[in-house]
Amino acid sequence: AYSPQSKGVIEGAFNIIEGILKGLPGWIGGDRTNNKSANKGKVVAPYARGLAQLEADLAAAVAIFNGRPQDLSLIHI
Repeated sequence: AYSPQSKGVIEGAFNIIEGILKGLPGWIGGDRTNNKSANKGKVVAPYARGLAQLEADLAAAVAIFNGRPQDLSLIHI
């Protein structure tokens, strides 16, 4: 069920995840300070480090996320 009280917690988690992932090559999303049409039609550089490095980078991102303090008492399931 939808819980508006949890929206801030969920959005906060997405902001943390996005902050970590935007440092990876090929990241195309989310910087809301830029005009979204500025990059429209431009080719995005792919992630060229290979699958094994992508897995390592994602594992590192998860470790960073899990290492940050999170107030789970705010989540109402």
